[in-house]
Amino acid sequence: MSQRTAHILLAVLLTLALGRYVLVSRYVHPFADDWSYTVAGMESPLFQRLVQEHMSWNGRWFSNILVLNNPMALGPEPGLFIYRLVPLFLMGVTFLSALALWRELFRRTAARSQGVVAASLFLVLYLQLMPDLSEGIYWYTGAVSYQLPSALLLLLASSWSRFFREESTVTKGILLFASGLLTAMIAGCSETHLVLTVLFYGGLLVWKWRSNGAVPAVLLGFFLFAIGLGLFMFLAPGNSVRATNFPERGRLFHTLTYATLHTGRFLLTWSLSPVLLAASLVWLSFVRRAGITVGKGISPVMVLLATGSVIFLLMALPFWATGILGQHRTVNVACSLFLPGWFLFLATVARHPYLDRLVALVSAQGRQLLGWVVLFAAVFFTGNGYRAGADLVDGRLALYDQGVRMRYEAIQAAVVSGEKELHLKSIDPMPHSLRILDAGPDPGHWGNSQMVRYFGGGDLQLIVGATSATDLSPRPH
Repeated sequence: MSQRTAHILLAVLLTLALGRYVLVSRYVHPFADDWSYTVAGMESPLFQRLVQEHMSWNGRWFSNILVLNNPMALGPEPGLFIYRLVPLFLMGVTFLSALALWRELFRRTAARSQGVVAASLFLVLYLQLMPDLSEGIYWYTGAVSYQLPSALLLLLASSWSRFFREESTVTKGILLFASGLLTAMIAGCSETHLVLTVLFYGGLLVWKWRSNGAVPAVLLGFFLFAIGLGLFMFLAPGNSVRATNFPERGRLFHTLTYATLHTGRFLLTWSLSPVLLAASLVWLSFVRRAGITVGKGISPVMVLLATGSVIFLLMALPFWATGILGQHRTVNVACSLFLPGWFLFLATVARHPYLDRLVALVSAQGRQLLGWVVLFAAVFFTGNGYRAGADLVDGRLALYDQGVRMRYEAIQAAVVSGEKELHLKSIDPMPHSLRILDAGPDPGHWGNSQMVRYFGGGDLQLIVGATSATDLSPRPH
């Protein structure tokens, strides 16, 4: 098979794989924090609400702007349309950021067209392996707080790479401005990304010091800027208020033990996944054929230790702050950093003598066929990709969409008629590909009350899942 044919086949495969995730976005709906933040943003001026969040919940200055301006604030119909465009936007930003970094790192050894395939493959792998697809892409509140800064972190890395090799003063100034803006945006989205931003600049400082024996003043300035942003976030009075919800926080032994266990759990899960193994064969073949080499002083052990340490840190942060791993937003972030670390590790061992002997056991044609078969089977029949495809084919996503729309109509009708209590059944079946925190039987729970409040029913008691509920959930035809 020629290289051109292989690229065409891979492009078709990746297009079909990404197409499933695009179609899933057609059926998603707001849930949980989406309602509470939307209502808060609709009822209070933005600056006033930002101050209130800072004083009573967290110090996130950028993601709070986004979540308080949830598209649903525009109204149910236009808001839902834009809400469903957000996953496409996030996938696009992730793709473009990966593409920018690829073209910066491999500008001399790879064709520009190969970057499109590489960025698409990265996006497919990430979507396939992320532990929680809902919080990663489709749930607005979680996605803009965690996935958006994860994608922008790749763009920040490419910006600094370009800065260090750029000679034009004007271009360097533009890159510094862009890096400053990206730094503030990334660090202002979550505590996790704030820590990663400080580590990023700390790593750059060490790298420049080891390379040149000196630290650029501008880089030191950005490092101090990141620390200043960190102090602003961590000293927010709201952090202490939020911490009262987690009495098991701050236990050192508990944090170290469970962070270690979950680091091993996810590293094994990701590294042994069929889709990653198949993609690794494609990557190794490309590295060997293109003659890509890794910089001096970067050893396989160093890459493994650095990647493992970052993953461990990301597992430890939620255990230290809350006592539990809880939602998998930080694990999604860990996955986005594991993938570059994994492929960098493979690049360091691509020309190892032992790998040469292993490769020699199978013919080139056999390796190619094996890689294609495993990659195709893994992308379409394992992980998130399989679950998303199955939900589309068997109609679970369509039934979920229909059930939620009927719930909206029932709430609006109850508000208009002045009812004080509304009983509805839980939506069944739920999609397999999405984790959705649905409304429940407790009308006082914020998941119930804020949804009703959004539709103007401040006095309406919504009870979902009780035995006396009205059956408004769709059934398979």
